[in-house]
Amino acid sequence: MVLYLLAIRQKLRYLQNKIYNMKKLYILFSVIIFSSLSLNSFAQKDEALEAVKRKDNVSSKLGEVADTAVWKWGGLASFQFGQTALVNWAAGGNSQISVNIHGYFYANLIKKRHIWENSFDGNWGIVKFKGEGPQINQNLFLVNSQYGFKLRKNLFASALVNLQSPFSKGFDYSEDPKLFITQFAAPMYIKTAVGIDYKPNEYFSFFVSPVAGKFTIVANDEIAALDRYIPATTDLNGNRYYNSHFRAEFGALARASFQKEIFKNVNLRSTLELFNNYTDVDKSNRKNIDIDWQTGVDLKVNEWLVVSVFTHLIYDNNTNWLKEDGNGNPVNLKDPETGVEYLGADGLPIQQKTTAVQFRENLTVGLTYKFGHKEGL
Repeated sequence: MVLYLLAIRQKLRYLQNKIYNMKKLYILFSVIIFSSLSLNSFAQKDEALEAVKRKDNVSSKLGEVADTAVWKWGGLASFQFGQTALVNWAAGGNSQISVNIHGYFYANLIKKRHIWENSFDGNWGIVKFKGEGPQINQNLFLVNSQYGFKLRKNLFASALVNLQSPFSKGFDYSEDPKLFITQFAAPMYIKTAVGIDYKPNEYFSFFVSPVAGKFTIVANDEIAALDRYIPATTDLNGNRYYNSHFRAEFGALARASFQKEIFKNVNLRSTLELFNNYTDVDKSNRKNIDIDWQTGVDLKVNEWLVVSVFTHLIYDNNTNWLKEDGNGNPVNLKDPETGVEYLGADGLPIQQKTTAVQFRENLTVGLTYKFGHKEGL
């Protein structure tokens, strides 16, 4: 009996030791599991923090980036008119009335790091002086499309296409009889460029391109024969440098654009464009820079009535016309030594051609309807 009790006691001690050892293993296993979960949780938190840091880093470099495609579009249509009435005006002059139709439309797409800007701007108008027939005094439209890929917050890799042409037939009314000088695609200017666009804000942009093309098209034989838009410059052998219907130029382009409401109800828009043909076959022309500067100021009187001032300055060494003196008499080519006038194949004196700054200004009052996103219009 005593031996039986001793055996049971020994068995109980064995079981107690085994249970104790199992408790230690359970505690150790729990510690390992808890540590693993804690480390995994900390790792996930670190990864989340790193992701936030990476996102913040990208945001600081690129600024706000839209995840979904966002279209912004709008425009305006304007019917403008001007008038000058003179009655017994001692200083002279002539009464006149003018009418102009102006249309502008834009559509811009923003998606992630991509931006695509498109616009159309057109003016067509007539003026009538007392005692004379109506004359076309505005006749131009411009289409612009530009794509940009955001490199940094205010910097884009960009490519653009720009087209400019008259709407309809136009004439030089200073000639008698009037001279047919323009029609659709005569001339037409097409510019293409790849470069960098700097946009520090919504209303200013500065684009520069070392690789740009300018193409001049004169799709009318009568207008092309005037050599008004593509010069008839010849080399020493008498060969023309350029085709009278088409000319391709390659060089550098810079463009600055500004459009903003500078005061309440006063909107300013201005675009300055410079082009240099540094590959011109006529090497003497490589130093010339083409300038195209358009500026408009709109003063909003009420929801419909707008007073507008528009100026357009152009300098293009390749655009020329017949030279006249202050009295309107032709200035002919002369031998610099003898002063004798050169004669053409028809036996008549050869009139000089000249180029100069072209400038146009219009002050109008108009009824204007705006649609879409109206900011900056």
